[in-house]
Amino acid sequence: MTDLFEVLRRRTRANARQAVDVFADQVTEYRAPAGEERARASILEFGTFLRSRTLDCAASGHGLLADDLSVIGAAGAQRAAMRLSLSAQHRVVGVHTALMVRECYEAATPADTGDLLHLVGWLGREGPRARDAYFAGYLSSVERTWPVVARCRLLARMLLADEPPAAGAASPAERHLIVVARFGTPAPLSAEERGCAVADALAGLVVPVDWTDPGECLLLVPLPDADGDDDVLPDPVRTRTLALLAPLVAAAGRPCAVGTAVGRTGRMAGGLALARRISEVAPPQREPRWLHTLTDTFVELAVAGDTPVRDWLDAVAARLAGGPDLIRTLDAFYRHDMARAATATALRIHPRTLDYRIRRAGQLTGIDATSTRGVRVFTAAVARALGGRQTGTVDEMRTQ
Repeated sequence: MTDLFEVLRRRTRANARQAVDVFADQVTEYRAPAGEERARASILEFGTFLRSRTLDCAASGHGLLADDLSVIGAAGAQRAAMRLSLSAQHRVVGVHTALMVRECYEAATPADTGDLLHLVGWLGREGPRARDAYFAGYLSSVERTWPVVARCRLLARMLLADEPPAAGAASPAERHLIVVARFGTPAPLSAEERGCAVADALAGLVVPVDWTDPGECLLLVPLPDADGDDDVLPDPVRTRTLALLAPLVAAAGRPCAVGTAVGRTGRMAGGLALARRISEVAPPQREPRWLHTLTDTFVELAVAGDTPVRDWLDAVAARLAGGPDLIRTLDAFYRHDMARAATATALRIHPRTLDYRIRRAGQLTGIDATSTRGVRVFTAAVARALGGRQTGTVDEMRTQ
């Protein structure tokens, strides 16, 4: 083991320098550090160290020492201190691994086949140990130095990007309830408002939560392992989720429409897309009391793609708007399974007032609210009105 190792030793610095340029080219977050003198020098020195120790240990037949792993962990901690994301770290580690293998291959001649196989074999054995040490240092630094809001954002983005769990991170749940809280009016939240809203909602808890834009907040709540219906939420999960949403909405000072769906760890895209679609048809709430699922909104989701049906339902809702608070009344009536006493109590009106409103809805539309047809038509029309698709006002939003 001489020629290949000697060639690689002579190229160590040049290869490390080239690696810094490749990181900057392929990983967006590394462009600024690569252009700043101190940060670039740090990344360059670490790359040189890795290559030198690889050659030393592989040549002697030993694995990485505890001191080597300590240096590697410190480098991971330094990247966390630079506020580089976990996603960027996964990408850089992958690029680094590919570069190391390519450097060995390009330096080898046919006579170096034995040494090449030895080097690649060593990388295969020791590479995972180095990677685990790096991510352990990174996550340890995140835990110590990052604000709670930043740590929550890191967890959310890691899960939603389907990134593999890093060494040192808590094992993710198999399933998560993906909650999309969509804030529409009167205006999107500013960056300062978003940060304050999340900080108030979390109260020191580390829960995956992230703002994807000024008007949309994502929350991921771990679900227990189960083979049941994804659309049926366990009561503890529902209670915990509403408890997290309540201060978030209160701090934002704006109503929000809530859509939820279940996502599998490593396959979150489908659940996220569905939760977003549900939030687009769900009615806004001043106080989050309902987590809308596919079961709650399948009619609205189907209607959203059919213009003639949308227009017809909007016309029905427009006629209901001519009565005394009929939209909110019908919504409460159906949500209480058409139980008059419970509905009147929820609305804080006399049962006779409720009866009058139900009759008035029939007079304005020609549809009996207590009939099968009435249930089918009014639930869809009311949902669209409460969701803001009709000119229905924010004042008529659901309170139950």
